[in-house]
Amino acid sequence: MLENKIKEILQRNQDIRIIFFFDTNKSRYEEFQNLKIENLEKIEVDEKYFSLKNRLEYELIDQKVILYHPFKKPVGVEWHKYPLLGLYYANKELLLDDVGEFMRNMAYPIPTSNL
Repeated sequence: MLENKIKEILQRNQDIRIIFFFDTNKSRYEEFQNLKIENLEKIEVDEKYFSLKNRLEYELIDQKVILYHPFKKPVGVEWHKYPLLGLYYANKELLLDDVGEFMRNMAYPIPTSNL
């Protein structure tokens, strides 16, 4: 399922370079590890945001990337402090629920905080 959703995002959005995936309870970790999509770099996000951002902007500039976050998506003030926020808004988040994906495709804003 994960692989199909990623392929669908990449086919629909040719300009998207980075896919963000937040996996709150690591329920999709094994599926992420086993992904085999041609020309897609898989990166598990940790707390080394400076190195990651540098790598995304310089080393992997011409590469499609999926960023697997083995934690929940930040909310509220933490969301606004998220170091990859600019890249997030310039790219795409993988949503596995159909309602969330429908809302994203129809350009409805998906709330990220309770501000």
